[in-house]
Amino acid sequence: MFSDELHRLPGDVRRFPEKLSLFSEWVGYALGLVALLTFALTLLAAASGFTGWAIVSGVICVVSLLIGSSIISSAVRHDRRVHQHTPRFPLPGGDAWRV
Repeated sequence: MFSDELHRLPGDVRRFPEKLSLFSEWVGYALGLVALLTFALTLLAAASGFTGWAIVSGVICVVSLLIGSSIISSAVRHDRRVHQHTPRFPLPGGDAWRV
């Protein structure tokens, strides 16, 4: 009943919840990569003796992890509440993964 065909409008225009879900996927993924990068920079700065920069990059790492996980979890919670599929990355060409 909740297939992808029900959420498509004529002309292959996406509805707002699908765009919001796609936005939350990419933002969460990008913030996860930022957290991974800043974690590596934290370790590098701490090993080199730059404690100030280690603290700054550690704080950025924690903040990006918290924001990214909260965006993804709120999107998953909303999708479960309205009985839609949870966020997932599209395939090349715009098609979604089969659920």
